[in-house]
Amino acid sequence: MVYSPVIQDIMAGVKEQLKPIILSSLRIVDMSPEELRDDQPLMGGDLEIDSIDILQLIIEIKRHFGIKLVTGKFELRRTREGGGDASGHYTLILHRSVRGWRIIHDHTS
Repeated sequence: MVYSPVIQDIMAGVKEQLKPIILSSLRIVDMSPEELRDDQPLMGGDLEIDSIDILQLIIEIKRHFGIKLVTGKFELRRTREGGGDASGHYTLILHRSVRGWRIIHDHTS
């Protein structure tokens, strides 16, 4: 996927903030943020972390960035002419700012 330069800059900044959070949250002391690769698998790789570690990491990321994850299922009832019924799952990422909560990402399938 190709992102605009602005989005690329934002993503680079987030990656640099995430690396120390990952290492401290998971209590990994024998690796520096610079040594943590962008494509390093957290589970099933060299870091040897489990699902409980991932939950702790999610809590810390949510706290640090002021975000909430919302997941669920949806059902949409429509006429055949309107496209017919639809259903699926969604994940929303909400960010809290001084102006209130805003949806910053929506993945629906």
